[in-house]
Parts: sequence; C-alpha cells; structure tokens
Amino acid sequence: IFYHIEKKFITSLNFRLVRQVFPLYIASVLNNITPRFNSFLISIYFNISILAYHNISYSALNFYNELLEHFYNATDSFIYDSKTNAIHKNLVFIYTMWSYLVFILSSFYMLFGNTFINAISNGLFHDSYNFGVLIFAIIMIKLPFLGNQQILIKNGKEKAIMTISIFRAFFIVIFSYALIPILGAKGILISIWTGNLGSDIIIYFLKNKYLKKWMVKMSVICFSVANNLSIF
Repeated sequence: IFYHIEKKFITSLNFRLVRQVFPLYIASVLNNITPRFNSFLISIYFNISILAYHNISYSALNFYNELLEHFYNATDSFIYDSKTNAIHKNLVFIYTMWSYLVFILSSFYMLFGNTFINAISNGLFHDSYNFGVLIFAIIMIKLPFLGNQQILIKNGKEKAIMTISIFRAFFIVIFSYALIPILGAKGILISIWTGNLGSDIIIYFLKNKYLKKWMVKMSVICFSVANNLSIF
C-alpha cells in the first residue's frame, strides 16, 4: 500500500514539476533564439564591425539578465514563503535599491562611457557607445516591472508567461526585420525595447489580479520614464 501511495505521489509531483517548469523552459529558449536571429539579420545587411557592436552590446544585456536572475533567486523567498499582502513592503525596498544601483551605473556610462570606450579601443569602437545607451534604455524600461513575473509564477501562471514570451519573440523578429532598413542595426535594439515594454505591461496587468501595487517606489518609475525620454 505504501509503495503504491509513494509511487502515485512521486508521479503526481513529477507531473506538476514538468507542468510548471516546461513553459518557463520554452520562454527561456525563445529568449536565447531571438538574439541569434537578430545577429543573422545584421550579418546580411551590414559589415562585420556593426555585427561586433551589436554582439558586444547584447553580451552586456545578457550579463545584466544573468545578474538579475541571481538577484531574483536570492529574493524569491520573500514571495514564495509568505502571503502576498505581507511580502510587498520588503520587496519594494529590495527592488527599489536594485533599481537605484542600475541608475547609478547608467549615469556613469552616460557621462564617462564614450571616453572610456575610446580610451581602451583607441577610438576603434567609438560607435558602440550609442549601442550601449540603447542597452541601458532596455534595462531601465524594465525596472518599474521588477518582480511582476515572479508573482505570476507563484500563482501558477507559467503558461501565460510562455504565451507572452512567444508573442514577444515573434514581435521582436518581425519588428527588427522592418526597422533594419530604416534605422540600421540600432533598429533591432529598438524592437527589443518595444517588445519588452509591451510584454512587461501585459504581465503587470495580469499580476494586478493578485497584487494591485507597484513592486517599486514611484521614484523608480519617474527616473525610468525620464531616462528613456531623454534617450529617445
């Protein structure tokens, strides 16, 4: 009897794990395939130096996303081990401090990034500064939406995240293809910015079913909007 109970429990547990993890895995795969397709588009339309600018800039974005993933892993206990109404105050402080750190790094880059790049590359990669500015725009437009996806995961909405990721990937690819002839390689980064903003807004409204509050202080939202307005 205990054997059959244990077997049924393990089977049920494995099924739940697959059901929860598989949509997130698909979303991760799409997030990794999209930039490779964008690099392929650049290699068709532009020379190798533009491709190098894009790849270096996107590597910086990937590095930030890795850091953000570790940050989420360190703070997820505030979401998964507490009731929704009890966690909000702690997470607002944590996400806001993370956002302030990003603002400081962005400000240093805006002020000294061009000089630094010219110094270490002897002016060879001076155009990459503008790519870096767009990368910071992508990073900072996401700051007001920190933690929203984690709330959806807590409430078992992994399929919704997967669906949004699929639409975001297709949008970025199509929009990139349309913008490259007009804006050049920077059009790809603008399409990524637009796709991320759209998907984050959708996730925010889905999250509001469970927590109708911003996960960061209003100052983060104001800084994020002001920074992106200054860039564009």
